[in-house]
Amino acid sequence: MKKLFYTLSMCLATSGLLVGMSACSDDDDDPIIPSVSNNSYTKGIYGTWGDENGNVVYTFNTDGTGVRSIKMFDSTGAISVTQYFTYTYDEEKKRLCLYIKGDDEVLIYTVQMTGNVLMLEQRDTIWILHKR
Repeated sequence: MKKLFYTLSMCLATSGLLVGMSACSDDDDDPIIPSVSNNSYTKGIYGTWGDENGNVVYTFNTDGTGVRSIKMFDSTGAISVTQYFTYTYDEEKKRLCLYIKGDDEVLIYTVQMTGNVLMLEQRDTIWILHKR
C-alpha cells in the first residue's frame, strides 16, 4: 500500500510540475524590435535619401541615428523643419520605425527598396526618395 501511495504521489507531483512549466511558457507574439547595433538591419537603408526637388531629405547613419529635413510651402512661403531621430529597420518585415528626439512621436513606415529608390509609406503619405 505504501508503494502504491508513493507511486501515485510521484505521478501527481510530476503531472503538477509539467502543467506548471507549460503554463509559464512564453507563447506571446511580442514584436521584435531589431537592435540598431546590428548593422544587418541598417546596411540597406543607411545613407542619404532625398526626393527629386530636395524638399524631403532623410539621412540614416549605421549607428541607428539620423536626421530628416522637410521643406513645406504655404501662402507665406517655405518653412523648413529638421528633426533628429533614432531608428530601427526590419528588412524582413519591411518596417522602419523613427523615434523623433524631443518628442513622443514614433513614425512607422512600410518600406520598399529597389536599387537606388526608397519608398516610405505611412497611411496616406508616400515618399519616393533617391539615394544621394
